[in-house]
Amino acid sequence: MNSGVNIVKQVVCAAALFLAFAGISFAFEDERCELHASDTAPRLCPYEPTTIGYTQDRDDSAFMDFKLSLMYQLFPHSFTRFQNQRVWSGLGDNSALYFAFTGRFGQYLGTRDSSPVVGKRFNPKLFYRFWYDEKHKNYVDVAYAHESNGQSIDSLAEYQTSLAGTNDKNAVKDQLSRGWDYDEIIWKHVLYESDDRAKRIVPCEEEVCKQGFCENDACKQTFCKSDLCREDGRQAEDRKTTITSYVDLKLFRPHGLLQGAQENYNAWENDPEGKNRDRVSGIAIMIKLIERGEYWIFQDLKTAALYETGFRETFRYNTYRLEVGTKYSQLPITLWRQIGYNSDLAQYFKKVDSYGINLEIGSF
Repeated sequence: MNSGVNIVKQVVCAAALFLAFAGISFAFEDERCELHASDTAPRLCPYEPTTIGYTQDRDDSAFMDFKLSLMYQLFPHSFTRFQNQRVWSGLGDNSALYFAFTGRFGQYLGTRDSSPVVGKRFNPKLFYRFWYDEKHKNYVDVAYAHESNGQSIDSLAEYQTSLAGTNDKNAVKDQLSRGWDYDEIIWKHVLYESDDRAKRIVPCEEEVCKQGFCENDACKQTFCKSDLCREDGRQAEDRKTTITSYVDLKLFRPHGLLQGAQENYNAWENDPEGKNRDRVSGIAIMIKLIERGEYWIFQDLKTAALYETGFRETFRYNTYRLEVGTKYSQLPITLWRQIGYNSDLAQYFKKVDSYGINLEIGSF
């Protein structure tokens, strides 16, 4: 890779990291992350789930797994006015332009010298979002993005030199440089959403409400949430079910504006599983179910299933991932299992069995 492209990549990634960490305190609110005609300043919001956890890939040592993912709306007022006045009336109120950044890092505690932090993924992205429903829950994103692992080894000589200086082949392979620019379309659609108030009915507090019946205003306000108190003195408990689908299509560019030429598997790596990225990635479908409410000692339940395959040789190299999560004492805990590819960009082409646990911050 030429030095000019390297410098551009480093500047973009550094700027994205600065933006992300400088505004992290604003990132985890539940309000809609969009501005149109209001005078409110844009803020950082969640993009992909931001997570802190533990990951075990079967071909590697376990590591602490950190992922930070944020997005920021660009030119909200001027872009809205321009679209409404010059393109199509109302278009600006239902669309927005964003910059997003996702970074992933692994820290190896006790299994590598100095417990190093290894860059796993750097993913700046510019995208245009169009909502096609009144509540702005369903949308289509059109994006241009760069993705790499921020590593430096891109020649046989460097690879052999690094291997000669250590007995840890996994550590050397983590330093193999991978990178791609790609075009992307993401379609999010809410398949099912229950009413804001659920069907489950629970008794009011007996000591205050006199054997389960709401007979005074204090009882209603404290235990029965007033309008939720039925005539028989039992309280309707808030519960909500949402099922959402995501379709993600990527087309990897042979030569990109930020990347230059693609950095895929190199023949000199001499791995029988070696293949280009578009054989294992490019088409992804995810279904996510969220149950909002109280469940014994837990709050909210999440189940997500993902399937991914290559844009080329579709359905030949497949990845399956299952996530199950809940909140305990306000900790958003997720257990996950994945079988397939892309567990690590440096070794994206290898089929790996992975599992882990993480805390999903801000988006669950």
